Order: sequence, then C-alpha cells, then structure tokens
Amino acid sequence: MKNNNLVLIDTVAGFFIIPLCFFIRFFKKIIYIFIKNNNNKILIIKFLGAGNFLAGKNEINDHKMDIVTVKSNFQTLNYFGIGNKVFYINDLNFFSLAFSCITCCFKLFFSNYRQIINLETESKFAKFLTSLSTAKKISGLSNTNKSLVDYWLYDNYLVTPLMESRDSLISQLIQFHPKINLNINSAIYFQKQKFLAQNKLDNLAKIIIAPTCSDTDNLRRLKDEDWVKIIEILLVKNNIGSIDIIFPNALDSQFVFFNSLKVKSMKINIKVTSYVEFIEHISNTDLLISIDSQAVHIAQQLKKKTVAIYGPTNPFGVNISETTYPIYNSLACSPCTHKYLRTPCNAKAPCMNFTDGAFDIFKNINLPI
Repeated sequence: MKNNNLVLIDTVAGFFIIPLCFFIRFFKKIIYIFIKNNNNKILIIKFLGAGNFLAGKNEINDHKMDIVTVKSNFQTLNYFGIGNKVFYINDLNFFSLAFSCITCCFKLFFSNYRQIINLETESKFAKFLTSLSTAKKISGLSNTNKSLVDYWLYDNYLVTPLMESRDSLISQLIQFHPKINLNINSAIYFQKQKFLAQNKLDNLAKIIIAPTCSDTDNLRRLKDEDWVKIIEILLVKNNIGSIDIIFPNALDSQFVFFNSLKVKSMKINIKVTSYVEFIEHISNTDLLISIDSQAVHIAQQLKKKTVAIYGPTNPFGVNISETTYPIYNSLACSPCTHKYLRTPCNAKAPCMNFTDGAFDIFKNINLPI
C-alpha cells in the first residue's frame, strides 16, 4: 500500500485505539507488579524509512533489539543483519495489512521486554503496540510539543532533537545522559568568533546584569553560585565603575540572593524598575549580561553588546545577532523549554551546569582607565 494510505488508516484508527492503548497500558502495569520479569530484551518500533535502521544499526545490534516494522524493510534488515527477532507488518494490501497487524498484536501481547522504544513519532498504531507487551519501561520519540498522550504513555521521551543521529537518539532513550550536539556546538563556536571579530570588549563603563525570567520557567535561571563567579571576575577589575542588577520587582525568586551581594562591594547596585525604566537601563548600558530572556531580545533590537547564557533554550531559537555572545553547553536534549510536560532530565537541568571556563569571556573585558 502507499504510505499516504497507511497514514490515513492510522489516523482514523487512532480515534479508537488510543483510549484502548491507555486501558491496556494500565492493565499491563498491574501485571508487571505481580510477575517476575527478568527479560533484558528491548523492542524497537519503526514502520517507515529503512534508512532509520541503517542509521541506528550500532545501538540496535549492540542491544540485540527485536524490531517491529513493515515487510518492505525486509531486504534492508536481512542484508545488513540488523536486529534480533523481527515482527513484520505486511503492507501489500488492506487484507494482508489487517492479518499481519492482528498477528503482530497477538505475539506482542504475550511477550515481555525490559524496554520498548517507539521511533514512529506520529503513528497512533505504533503507540498502541507499545502498550501491548509487559515492559518495565516505555520510551518514544515525538513531534508534538507538550503532548498529553506522550506524557501519559511514555516513561521517558524526546521531542525529536535537531541534527542528532538515530544511534544517538536511541542511546538517549535507553538511558538519558547529557550529550553534546557537535553540530550545534560548531554553530555556537562560529557565533562566538563572529561576536569577537565585530565587538571590542573595552571602554565598558556601564555593565548591567538582568538575571530574571518568567517564574514558570525557572530551569533557565543561572545558579546563584555561578552569578557569584561572574561578579567576582568583574570586581577584580579595579577600575570598574558599577554593576547594576535590575529586577522587575522585589518578589523575584533571586532578589534576596542578589540583594545580599551588596555587602561584597559598594559597586553593586540593585534596582527595581518599571518596564520603561527596564528598557532605558538596557539602552544606556555598554554591556548586558543576562540569561535567555526578554532583556536579551531588547538589547539585540538596540544593538547592545550582550553576553547571554542559555540552557534549556536555544540561542538560535528566536534570534541571535552579531552583538550577542552565547554561553551554551549545546546539549542534544536542548532546547526543552515549551516542548515537554516532563523533561528528559526530569528537571535536573544539566544544561545549566557550567564549568568555570565557560565564563572566561568576562576576563577579557576592559574597562575605562
């Protein structure tokens, strides 16, 4: 059958099988409590796109994974020796499709796995298949931001990251671990070099720190101890005039901490501003230091030199100009803000764990004599 026909059937069937999927998932979870499942096998589900198996071959074979896929991928899997046991769905015509789907469901229902991984980001039927076997863990890829279905169905999932190989994605789904996306890291390096080539870090008489963001997204906030490191680097420079730290109000979650830093130096000023004053402060500064927030975007509009610290957001997600120097760990799981109801790291935010070397840019700042 043509792929478009499979998509149509899957969409229509999804209205019926997704509710059934959650019922079976709940039933299987109860069964798992009462049975001793020592099975260490992993099942991977991917219908369309034989190239996905070639790209993920190393992880699939290293873990001796079973596979659910369509019969048209038989030659690829057989020739390259990919997978352990393979459940084929015959998409030749509607009748062979129906028969092979029923047969596959029956076999999976009476099987046990340590983990099931679904790489079909859109398929309702693939999600249904994940619920059939008794499994300790169900994981998946998604194309949908903040999907309730994915949140309820999967124990862990990824909203498909950009420029990551299938091997890398499968590895992340088996067990999450912070991993640098080398492609994004290269783009960040290029952005830094562009900033340094076009912006001189001298005669910076006025420096502003804008540490705030929405209270609904505190994962992107820089840790207190990291702000201390940055401020201490700046205060070492004897000719620094002042460091103004601006807040929208005194109720901000980091206001008390920053207010306590005033004892470190008389050069630290804490200011609570109105929105208009907030913009005026940025327009009059020589350098803005901020996390990814509206302050950065205002500074870019005003062409102000900025050092912006990113974590669960992406420097290229909205806009980044030549006046902005990004500090970013370039993790494969980033950006996660606005994409997940449950982040891959379970809100541990390794993307906001910076080494001291990440702040070396501040050592290069030269102040007026």
